[in-house]
Amino acid sequence: MHQMWADVTKWQETLVHDKSMAAFAKSRALAVVYLSNKLEGTLAKGTSEQETYALLDELWEQPSPLALESPAIVLWHSEGQHSSERSLYQLQQHLLALRHLQGALDQPLSVELVCETHRILMKGALSDETTAPIRAGRFRQHHCCAGKYSFPEAGTISASLSKIIEQFNERFATRKLAPYRLAAWLFVQVITLHPFENGNGRLCRLLASYVFQKCGVPFPVVITSGHSRAYKHYIDAIVAYQTRGQGLDELCLYMLTSLHQSWSIFAATLNHS
Repeated sequence: MHQMWADVTKWQETLVHDKSMAAFAKSRALAVVYLSNKLEGTLAKGTSEQETYALLDELWEQPSPLALESPAIVLWHSEGQHSSERSLYQLQQHLLALRHLQGALDQPLSVELVCETHRILMKGALSDETTAPIRAGRFRQHHCCAGKYSFPEAGTISASLSKIIEQFNERFATRKLAPYRLAAWLFVQVITLHPFENGNGRLCRLLASYVFQKCGVPFPVVITSGHSRAYKHYIDAIVAYQTRGQGLDELCLYMLTSLHQSWSIFAATLNHS
């Protein structure tokens, strides 16, 4: 970890103002959306990577991210079951949610920002269990679990999320934690709370990228270890934290690896340009 952090620090100090950074930041934003949904298994069947990037690239060029939201809700399955334009709508909303967070980097994190980001992210989503619209941007109202782990009761979510965000803002203000540790901490706190009916994993990866950018990283960060079994690594670390109070070190390594990988990609593009 020490060497990876040393590499990141060097790259941040020497490359942050490179003239190629704006184009790279855009490419990383599109990659965040595509790869997060690939990790989650929510990409539409029959849609190629090239087609997806072309769609997202077109959206990126629009002048106002929030103006891109369709006035008519397009309904899509939250787990990406269809290969129609309705399924692709989830990718559009994901990009809008990312850009919404990017527009709030100079503000303290708030419950309102988290909820609004989730509302944008999951707008038009249908529950795969009931086919009813998901309560996008509103806390879940029912008990839920993942395997043998039971998430906190619904009635505790509002107070718990407020406390998590208060603690995050305090930790950010002190600047005592390395960005990857702060990103891992916020990520695991929110995903363990599981505040929303669906989309928590996608939201928490956006929040982790938000933390990195808030700490000065000039591009969105794709949250992945880069390993072919990335999703298993990710789930194993979360489960270890939720069930045994362990796994935070593994998540810190996961976040640092994600950051290091993004910087190394940028450095490699400069070496070959």
